[in-house]
Amino acid sequence: MKNKMKRFAFTAILTASMLMFSQTAFCEAKATDYFVENGTVIAYVGIDNNILVPNEELGQKIDKVGIKAFAGLTAETIALEKGITAVEQEAFAECPNLVDFQCSSTLTKIGDMAFRDCPALIRFTLPDLNIAFGKDVFKNTGFINFVVPCDSSYSSGKEQALLDRLTAAKGDNNFAIEIVHDYEYDGKDGGYICSICGDTFDTEDGRDPSEISEDNEGPNGAPDIEFIDVTPEAWYHSYISIATQFGLLNGKGDGYFKPDDNITIAEAAKIAACAREYFDNTNVLDTMPFGENWYDKYMEYCKQNGIIEPTVQLDPTKPATRAEIAYIFSRCDTHRDYINEVPLTDIPDVDYTTPYYEEILDMFNLGAAVGSDANYTFHPNDNIKRSEAAAMIVRIICYDLRIGLPKG
Repeated sequence: MKNKMKRFAFTAILTASMLMFSQTAFCEAKATDYFVENGTVIAYVGIDNNILVPNEELGQKIDKVGIKAFAGLTAETIALEKGITAVEQEAFAECPNLVDFQCSSTLTKIGDMAFRDCPALIRFTLPDLNIAFGKDVFKNTGFINFVVPCDSSYSSGKEQALLDRLTAAKGDNNFAIEIVHDYEYDGKDGGYICSICGDTFDTEDGRDPSEISEDNEGPNGAPDIEFIDVTPEAWYHSYISIATQFGLLNGKGDGYFKPDDNITIAEAAKIAACAREYFDNTNVLDTMPFGENWYDKYMEYCKQNGIIEPTVQLDPTKPATRAEIAYIFSRCDTHRDYINEVPLTDIPDVDYTTPYYEEILDMFNLGAAVGSDANYTFHPNDNIKRSEAAAMIVRIICYDLRIGLPKG
């Protein structure tokens, strides 16, 4: 399965909050973290994972991010404050862990190769449809979901123009677009109207649009599920959305996903079994008898299909380590479509004595694991969060979401 994701899908996202972010989620950098000259950030020396680039520092107004100012950082999320109007060439290039970038509403220009070689970048918010892109802005990136606002003068011609500009900036068609609406109740039963573009939305059961997507359908007809504790700004939002749409993971009840909870071996077996079924296009799981425990049939399926070997003893009730997740998840992919050539010596905390080292290496070379830092540190003995597990399995299921890594 090379690509089950929709491309150029203008999805009606049902709340304008998708374009908003809580500044409290971003770190307030120390004054010494920024070097500013003539209103331009020329360098950043902080180590924060979540960065909000300010529009003023030590009394100096900032309206531009300079050449290579943030290049090579390991931050995961970066946002620009209102007032910043330009991003110069290679400003955020070679940021290996950058997942989510949010432009300011005042941004008008993004320079050449500004985000080149950002393999983890999956979400990019564009509050203004008229931003001018330089050459090869997103060179050497994977699948990106561009989030843009609706427009009062939106038309098919404008839609095509946006597609053409993003295709040119990215260099390929490996992206999707989400259109954000601001729906308000229009006084009719179940009826809502967008205050910006006039688009209408009707719900038969009277629910607010923020509670249900327009088609309420994901891959394979699965519901497009949203969770209270998975905000659109979270780096794992898209991964969890896709994982639940494919039926690989479920919520924990009462509208919560619990992204920071650990994954158990039993849950990992269920995820891997469903993923293998998807790869093989079979429905064997539907015919397998239930055991005494909910997870028995998934554990048995994994053993029958070589995902868990007979010589490997795993306790289904215990939290899985990252090494165990690598072992189970890597073996559910029967295609073995490697996109990387990372040698074992490039992973600093994994060697030939590490349990499941071969499968850990497989995960890197499949593009499903990237490590926790620029050095590919894997932490094989740590437990793994549900959000992290969702990211790994989605990269296996969706080939276009796999992350390319520099060769060793």
